[in-house]
Amino acid sequence: MSKKTSIIGIVLLVLGAIAVPTGIFASDYLRTEVREGVGEGLLEIQEGVIEDAEDTVATLAIPEVILGIKEEADAALPAIVNGSTAANIINGTVYASVGFGFFPDLVTALEYFFNDPTYNTTTMGFLNLKGVSEYFMGGMLGNLSFTPTAQQALMITGATITSPLYNKTIPGIMMDTDFGFGVLYFLEAYQAAATSVPGVNASMIAGYGANWLQLSAMADYLSTYMIGVVVYGYYLSLGTSVEEVAEKLFYGQWANDTLQLAPTGLDLSQLSDIITEPVFGLEAGIPTPTGIPLGIAKELFNDTNLLAFTNDDLAGGILAWAAAAQNPGGPEAIAIVSAFTGLTPTQLGLVATWLFTVFKPNVVPVVVLAFEGLTMWELTNVKFFLPQWANGSWYPTGLDLTIPNKGKGWEVGVPTPTGMSVTSAVLLFTETNTLSLVNDDGLAKWYKTKVNDSNYVAIKAGIMLTDAEMLMIMDWLPKFRDDVTPYLAQEKYDLPTDAYTLADGLLYGLMIPGIALLALGAVALVISIIKRKS
Repeated sequence: MSKKTSIIGIVLLVLGAIAVPTGIFASDYLRTEVREGVGEGLLEIQEGVIEDAEDTVATLAIPEVILGIKEEADAALPAIVNGSTAANIINGTVYASVGFGFFPDLVTALEYFFNDPTYNTTTMGFLNLKGVSEYFMGGMLGNLSFTPTAQQALMITGATITSPLYNKTIPGIMMDTDFGFGVLYFLEAYQAAATSVPGVNASMIAGYGANWLQLSAMADYLSTYMIGVVVYGYYLSLGTSVEEVAEKLFYGQWANDTLQLAPTGLDLSQLSDIITEPVFGLEAGIPTPTGIPLGIAKELFNDTNLLAFTNDDLAGGILAWAAAAQNPGGPEAIAIVSAFTGLTPTQLGLVATWLFTVFKPNVVPVVVLAFEGLTMWELTNVKFFLPQWANGSWYPTGLDLTIPNKGKGWEVGVPTPTGMSVTSAVLLFTETNTLSLVNDDGLAKWYKTKVNDSNYVAIKAGIMLTDAEMLMIMDWLPKFRDDVTPYLAQEKYDLPTDAYTLADGLLYGLMIPGIALLALGAVALVISIIKRKS
């Protein structure tokens, strides 16, 4: 019997010896995981918040994107009006000279247009336009001898300019009367060559089959005479200006596709050097013209009007348009129609549909990337997530993450904003930054730091924080670790309770029985020994 008691005692001791350290180890392991999982937890919160907020941020980005495009258009369209008007006048003049019987065919008409030093006189003043040789240096050089090849390239076929720093395909001047890029791109390339951009001079000479004097004459003719005198005088005679025409062109195209570019519409890369790939979706009037007149269109783009879609005020503006798109008969729709006298509910519907089904998905992400260098995820991060985390900028009382029992407490800047810059916040959430909160080495430094020690000094300088901001983060970090991270672990791993409670359960659930087993085992061995001696 004593031998059996001895075996039982040994077994109990072994089980106890296993249970006690297992409980301690399991508890310590869970707590360590929570401690070291702070960075991972912050990144998971970041990903979740951005995923939920990205659509809203895209909506709020609409006004800035529209105004950015309008600014680019304001700069580009006067030149396009100049170029297209010049191209149309040249086109009409050359073809008219054939149509009215001055010259028998287009080839002859181009020969006289380029090389006749008395072109205006030759056409008996009927066309009221000077030719290239006639204008250049007052016709003092006489016939500039443009070859038929050069004439065709400049007017019809165009040229491709290839150089180390400048590459562009330039259409023939008479072939692009809608936008005048034959005129504008020729002048742009000539300017590049004149300012010694490598290779452009030689490429233009080869591409157009013209010598440099001839190209200079053409550039002078287009810029100084056609645009500076003829086009300017044309619009002056109409009692308007190029700028006013450009403004009407923009609003007319936006509202009613006045350029008749359906189904794609205007390529925004033609308005901006910043946008380098084709982007379509500018027009509310494609595929159905809205019928919105100039005055209302201008007011819809007026960002000082609280109900304009270019206004980003949270009390109205684009959010009112978003609500109207969801509920066409709702109060926001009624308010918008009332605010813009003459705007009909049908027109509001066409514009709202354009805003949220065409412009927002097709234009906003591309333009944000081109103008800001940011994807929509990155924009949401710097415009929404980081300002909320650092300063409670959107929800001053905190954004609820809907985590059971612990939805709030993840923002360092709630309830008191830290005043931290977005730049510093970005650095704190950069995984490759060894001073950040989401880098293992960085997190270890934050845990160890004390005021003015080496870690403190390095972090403060590297993240560009003030002492007040440092202290707020140092105070917040252990609270986040102990009050929020255990619940993040519970949510992520579907645990029965939060990680700390589970750790305590493992510790006491294994250690107490383990101690009891050790005690029982010891008692059994003592009894066995006593019996053997007796």
